[in-house]
Amino acid sequence: MLGEDQQFEIGASAGANSQYVRVDSHGDHAHSAEGDNWFAGVDARFHHNAGRSAGHGDWQLGAEYFYTERDLKEQVQHNDHWHSGDNFTERQDGAYVEAIYGIAPHWQVGLRGEALGLTNDVMESHPTQIVSEGTSWRQSGQVTWHVSEDVFLRAQVSHEDFAEQQDSWTAMLQVNATFGHHVGHNH
Repeated sequence: MLGEDQQFEIGASAGANSQYVRVDSHGDHAHSAEGDNWFAGVDARFHHNAGRSAGHGDWQLGAEYFYTERDLKEQVQHNDHWHSGDNFTERQDGAYVEAIYGIAPHWQVGLRGEALGLTNDVMESHPTQIVSEGTSWRQSGQVTWHVSEDVFLRAQVSHEDFAEQQDSWTAMLQVNATFGHHVGHNH
């Protein structure tokens, strides 16, 4: 808490998995990548409360960065027998930044930019090697109406560019409702 009208939150996350498996079949043979992976991330959010009715004039900025690394052992299948291949390390990361503003009581607009694969070194199976893939990008705009404290409706439009291979637009209408007891209420 930075004062009565401002708040700054920061967080971190991390995890590991020792049973990562991916199989890619090619008709008469297959490739498997098995191993361990770990990830870590950090996020931050700044809130400003304008002191007006129902969020009017409030704004917030948020961002997150995450990184994952997978240490993999390749297995190749020929004639129903699996043979050990080489070891590989994949690396990927991603980030987002967003801004949200309360344009009127109960109404917000927001912009968000996302990138996946700023570092995008992944295992390719023909020939088996680590290759650097392109970055996928998404830019979104949204309008949210807070019907009540527990229900909101959101309309969102996004432009997506998947590693410079496919360009698309998507639209979404979302309804969120919270049920049950939560902090600050006795019901």
